[in-house]
Amino acid sequence: MVKLKVHFTGGEGINWALDHDILHLTRLSKEFVEVVPLEKADIIHSVFWHSLLDIPRKHLANKCVIASIADKPHIMFSRPDYLKVRELVDIWLCEYYDSLNFVSNCGLPCMLFPDAIDVEQFAPPRQRAESTAALKARLGIPQDRYLIGNFHRDSSGADLSVPKKQKGADLLLEVATIAHRQGLPVHFLLAGPRRHWIRRGFKERGIPYTFLGQELAKDDLQENTLNLDDIAKLYQGLDAYVISSRWEGAPNSVLECAASKTKVISTRVGQSPDILFRNQIFEDAVGGARLLAQDIRDQHLAATVDAAYERIHTFNTYAAIAGRLKYIYEQARTNTSPKRAGRPLAARRSGLAALFAGGREPAPLPGREERDAQIRQRVGGKKKLTFALWNDFRPPPYGGGNQFMIALEGALQRKGMAVLRNTGVGADAHVIQSIWFDRAQFDREREAGAVVIHRVDGPIQLYRGDDAKSDETCYEINRQLADVTVMQSGWSMGKTYDLGFKPFRPVLMWNGCDASIFNREGRLPFDRKRKIRLVSTSWSDNPRKGKETYKWLDEHLDWERYEYTFVGRINENFAHIRVLEPVDSKTLAGILKQQDVFITASQRDPCSNALVEALSCGLPAVYFNDGGHPELVEFGGSGFREKEEIPKLLERLVENYESFQHNIWVDSMDELAQKYIDCVWYAGELG
Repeated sequence: MVKLKVHFTGGEGINWALDHDILHLTRLSKEFVEVVPLEKADIIHSVFWHSLLDIPRKHLANKCVIASIADKPHIMFSRPDYLKVRELVDIWLCEYYDSLNFVSNCGLPCMLFPDAIDVEQFAPPRQRAESTAALKARLGIPQDRYLIGNFHRDSSGADLSVPKKQKGADLLLEVATIAHRQGLPVHFLLAGPRRHWIRRGFKERGIPYTFLGQELAKDDLQENTLNLDDIAKLYQGLDAYVISSRWEGAPNSVLECAASKTKVISTRVGQSPDILFRNQIFEDAVGGARLLAQDIRDQHLAATVDAAYERIHTFNTYAAIAGRLKYIYEQARTNTSPKRAGRPLAARRSGLAALFAGGREPAPLPGREERDAQIRQRVGGKKKLTFALWNDFRPPPYGGGNQFMIALEGALQRKGMAVLRNTGVGADAHVIQSIWFDRAQFDREREAGAVVIHRVDGPIQLYRGDDAKSDETCYEINRQLADVTVMQSGWSMGKTYDLGFKPFRPVLMWNGCDASIFNREGRLPFDRKRKIRLVSTSWSDNPRKGKETYKWLDEHLDWERYEYTFVGRINENFAHIRVLEPVDSKTLAGILKQQDVFITASQRDPCSNALVEALSCGLPAVYFNDGGHPELVEFGGSGFREKEEIPKLLERLVENYESFQHNIWVDSMDELAQKYIDCVWYAGELG
């Protein structure tokens, strides 16, 4: 048999997950793949798409390119640099079903390819109780302790003093804090490098733990990275494992727990929902601590291990994965794609051809190549740019889009960029706001080679209720003008494709706000002994902003326990809720900092600026579980679908207020501004 010539890339060379992925691929494909250098390969397979940025475009254009999305797809779409390889990848591999559904819906050719696991290496112990007792004895941990493992790194090498958002070390700390506070007999086993932040947090809060490694102040990557055999032995001695990540591709730990029959609880991340049961998934720190307490009490997780073990033996073993990988390689070589439109279409009955049948971005307008060349000439290599912001600017208070554009203006200026308002003369880049700008003036003043970033929200017809014409206008503007499209949430992006619209070169960027105004400085300290202060804000009296819910709360909340302030516009008279007229940003921030909990009942809100501002001021949120709200809040609050759920959610949040507040994480406006700048630079390298 003639073997396929494949070049694997994407590893980090430090014995971490991506390196393990290449190791697995090499082993499982040895019967049909010859691993070769890049120049000799027919197929380039990157276990993480980002490594393709280091390969010259001319090599990618002439090879069959397969790339794994080793993250939540929203994260890939949020990185402007993915635009450089987006159209050079023939097949995107998704590691779990939610990823496959989202990426497919967004028009990229993709297939499901779960991570592999060496089930022999991560075999379960013959006697779990004996293995656990032996590990505790070896480490000097009392036998009556419930031993919980976590082997994820929690900080990046760039700054060991802060947690890495992706890995959710802040969530793990709050789960541990609640469990310890409740008197549960927990003891945590930490292993692996870059555990500096979580070790410090456990020490400060008095949480029992053992760190299996050298406690060094410096980066301990070399000293504390464990090999897979050692990790496999640790799983055999655990009572349970906690996965607290915000996003992952796999994570490998869920496969390792399943293979070793280790009890595990996890956030709703990566492959975890594909492998685990619902009673193993937690949505916040309170839920995670509850699952641990339940298992300590009645061993409920014991009933889950056999099913997970069978599942990964069916879908994730070398034998299961090998056939699928060979099929992907063979069909990818013989089928055509938009990248290689000249190739004959083979194996039509395979089903793979459907991946390339359409659903991608609209065909470029005539003159696209000339336009890209002009952009390269104008902005290629240019460090200082002039941005033109096109928006119906109004003095605050006004709508969320207006607030964002004002904040973006300030952040771009802090980055050293020049910024114009509603004029294109001399601009290298334009940020146009949906359909809310002067198109005639824009057309007159736009200069050749200037990059157009089209910022869209919506779909407009969903949050307004009935305005399909505005969406059609928006995406006709997008087709004619956009060089990059900024989508404001994964929800908004998905719904846009659901309705048949195809944004050009989409990049996902959640909204931010001005951190010099909306921050935690001068916050009123939280105190359970006084009335709990609730607040909502809205600049629109659109019925979808939640008026009926606020009315119900006015009639049903315990007003001996709560007080409530509404800031903005609402067409309703309340008996208990105090209503304040719209105020400017600084005044609003001052009001928010005197409150405890933010409530938003807005529906189909793509990316609420009001919610971002409240979170930035340190307010945990109770939110309608819809639109972009869950993406913004994550573990910093709780969602509801029925208004009657709110009182219990408030009680739960107040009881665990500090944990929810500690898990708030908002992207900074300066980070967003850098992404807008990156969009311009990367647009200068496309085409």
